[in-house]
Amino acid sequence: MTLLALGVSRDAILDDFLVSNERWQPTDTSRDWTVISQVRAEYLDTAFAAIAGEWGSVDAYLDRALGLGAAARERLAARLLTDDLTRP
Repeated sequence: MTLLALGVSRDAILDDFLVSNERWQPTDTSRDWTVISQVRAEYLDTAFAAIAGEWGSVDAYLDRALGLGAAARERLAARLLTDDLTRP
């Protein structure tokens, strides 16, 4: 939700979400837990569909459900985003 509030594209969010499978590999766990702990594009697609079905759009959800109107999102962006591309 934070990335959506910052205006990050769904494609970029999905790419970032799926990288989780590469970054975390369970060890010494059951096969069931390994399957459950993986992320899949369908999970995020389902969340976006639920938001659209209930609220009509992500913007409406952020505004009405979470109380993050345009001004709040601008303040959030000012605190979290930077133009400094040299930062790690």
